[in-house]
Amino acid sequence: MEHIPVFWVVFKRSAGEDYDSDSDGDYDSGVDSDDDDSSQGHDDNDDDSSSDDAGTRKAGQHGSIGDDTGVGAIFEIRHHRHLVIKTMGRALRASLGPRKLLRAIQHAVIGHCALFTEGGYLHGDVSPGNIIVIPEPVVGKIPDALSSVVQSHECIAVLIDGDVAKQWRGVEKTPHPHTGTLPFISTSLANKRRERMPEFHTPIDDLESFIWVLLYELVHWSHTRTTIEQLWWDGFNAGTVQRVALEKQSVVSKWVDKALHQTLNLSQYVHLFRAVLHELFVSMAAYSKAVETMIRKASQTEFLALFNDAYKDFIQISEKHISRLPNRFPALK
Repeated sequence: MEHIPVFWVVFKRSAGEDYDSDSDGDYDSGVDSDDDDSSQGHDDNDDDSSSDDAGTRKAGQHGSIGDDTGVGAIFEIRHHRHLVIKTMGRALRASLGPRKLLRAIQHAVIGHCALFTEGGYLHGDVSPGNIIVIPEPVVGKIPDALSSVVQSHECIAVLIDGDVAKQWRGVEKTPHPHTGTLPFISTSLANKRRERMPEFHTPIDDLESFIWVLLYELVHWSHTRTTIEQLWWDGFNAGTVQRVALEKQSVVSKWVDKALHQTLNLSQYVHLFRAVLHELFVSMAAYSKAVETMIRKASQTEFLALFNDAYKDFIQISEKHISRLPNRFPALK
């Protein structure tokens, strides 16, 4: 594409006069022009080289072009750049159905694993808005850490928006700035923020965030929430870390309990995921506890091995339940 020079007329004035380009040749006396300050203080006979240098810098490429006014012109070449964004997919929604919903979250976890294990970056902001479902499956590369548990190379969802992703340099204290969207941060991070303690953001925290995304969306889509689901919803969206942390702690305690999670009064949408939510919460709670016990004594290699195991567990648990879920959510009663 050719760059066509755009002529930029720079009018020089006599002492005490300014030319008004919008006045059809009229002159205004005693008013300084804001449009051209590179030639102020110089008359038509002034050939001071500093003025030429300024014009050159301002124009980028300079030259004198005559016109019927007898006033010289300086032109510049402007390089216009445009950002073109193509819509690739859509957000998570109930129309996906239970089976495809869980598959989409699973594939986003695979992308998270690739970013961390092969790219060296921790995403740090898992949320519904950062998971995009692709209309038609695409073939992708499976990270080596998951090659033993992922058979298909087809991808139906991707994890996007790495604005706050950080290069992984080990388990470090990162009290500021806080990352993550409040309703979806892990229970561990929420509690540490509530207590103003140093934070250790790891892949385990992000994996737990995927579980919160799943539960949050199911409660969001439920047309008639049960009493306990309404309490969860209010707690997730409370807007204060104190309330969110306490609510998350309460929710996890119920979901990890082998007997208690079976007694939860759940709406139709959430009920379908009772078993998988239980297993995922149990798994990530165990890995989160392992991180806390290893924090001061484990090597980098040991931590990476732990994270790889957590990724595999998440993929295997979700894979086991995907085939058991219906394609569509039940009709409302």
